[in-house]
Amino acid sequence: MPAHRLFDKGNSIYAILTSYNNPNVHIPIKGIIMDTKWDPVNPKYLVKIIKIYEKKSFIWKYFFDMTFSNSFTDRARSMWLKPENFNDIEELLEHMNGSNAARYYITMDSIMCFKSLNELTKQFQSLQLYMISKNLKQAYECTSRQLYKGPMKTDGLSEYKAKMKVAWSDTFEGSEIDIDKYFDSLG
Repeated sequence: MPAHRLFDKGNSIYAILTSYNNPNVHIPIKGIIMDTKWDPVNPKYLVKIIKIYEKKSFIWKYFFDMTFSNSFTDRARSMWLKPENFNDIEELLEHMNGSNAARYYITMDSIMCFKSLNELTKQFQSLQLYMISKNLKQAYECTSRQLYKGPMKTDGLSEYKAKMKVAWSDTFEGSEIDIDKYFDSLG
């Protein structure tokens, strides 16, 4: 992760939203800093979300169950929002930025905040590759268990790697990631 960025109240930022109850879900957003709390280790920001860079299906699956703190002193809690009350992300954001907007502010660590969409995108790519790799490694471990004899069974890393290369080789073309080194790293 990059170094902490310091922002002031009123600054527009790009950020990766995570929650206390599901830290493996990452939602890229744009927000406005409503307040700041200085901490020499990890400054925090109170952020008003103004844009969500994600599909509706992903937001409806995860966002409404996520817990956040909406002040520097309160514990994390859900936002008391129900997906059936909204037709799309724009309607959700309109509600969150309406008359009770402060209720939907979210505290964020400075390490998850960026100055530009480009910086956000670069960090999000790295974070997602890490999450994908972690899950692929777990899949390898599950498919190669000694007593597992199901249809996804592999006899070891070389078989798993060969199957994964067949499935993913076209997407690695033109990438700066070497497919052989990448799949070797999962073992």
